[in-house]
Amino acid sequence: MKKSLFLIFIFSLSAALFALNPPITEIEEKLTLQNEMKWNKGLITAEGPTVNGQKHGMWRYYYRERDISIKLYEGAYKNNQKNGFWSCFNTEGKLISKDNYLKDSLNGPCLTFYPSGKVNTQIEYSMSTKNGRYLEYYEDGKPKEISWYTNGEKDGQINCYYPNGKKQFIGSYKSGERSGKWTFYNEDDSIQSQGNYKNGTKTGEWVYHENGQTRTELY
Repeated sequence: MKKSLFLIFIFSLSAALFALNPPITEIEEKLTLQNEMKWNKGLITAEGPTVNGQKHGMWRYYYRERDISIKLYEGAYKNNQKNGFWSCFNTEGKLISKDNYLKDSLNGPCLTFYPSGKVNTQIEYSMSTKNGRYLEYYEDGKPKEISWYTNGEKDGQINCYYPNGKKQFIGSYKSGERSGKWTFYNEDDSIQSQGNYKNGTKTGEWVYHENGQTRTELY
């Protein structure tokens, strides 16, 4: 197998199509269609090694404008497929996300970040489908949501929290629909309302606590 020298491709994309970074999948698609694409008054360039005409090894994608060069994406290919962690950066050079790939599909933990660098979300994927635990944090690191996915749909218990760390609500999902007992809380940890869901709709008796009063409703 003969390994080629680093290749550099320059391609452009209309800024109107992308409010933020163009997705890596869009870049890869455009790479095979044309040689030059403008993006946000600059250019996106890609460089990395190939083996037998296929991308193989560490590749990097840059945003270039005049004398400025900022890395947008970085990750490894294996036989033209993304494998392992791929990092995405904004045009200020700050880390936006870190996605885990296996044979070109999202697989394993994938992370998004606040501009401060703190973790915003952590999502488990299985072959590009959400499967497993979903974690979302406030910027100070306190948990905002803990839930679970099965085959791309919320499934199982969900816990959400106020910024002060107190419980906001606790419930569960079944195949993407609210199901079973749900409890909603005020920020002082007192119960706001409580009842059951079936197929995403309130059912049976619900109890509400408002302004020092308790009332019930049947659904």
